[in-house]
Amino acid sequence: MMRTNAWERVSADAVFGHAVVKRTRAAMERMEGEVRANGGMMFSASPLASVPNGFLEEILGTRVNDGPDRWGLMVDDDEMDVSV
Repeated sequence: MMRTNAWERVSADAVFGHAVVKRTRAAMERMEGEVRANGGMMFSASPLASVPNGFLEEILGTRVNDGPDRWGLMVDDDEMDVSV
């Protein structure tokens, strides 16, 4: 986004459509739904609130079960590339 040449910058549409942004949006919407269903305070579903364990793994990549109570993270490097 900080490229000198405008044609080399990532577009807002590319950011909006990025897999990590999509997963983050889905997770935040799910948390909002849970708060509404349970009658909780809406702040707990805001970007400023704390997040549950595993949140980063959920949005950054696929959580892989490596055994009892052990979760690994499998990230596709191409998925994280936003270069033009």
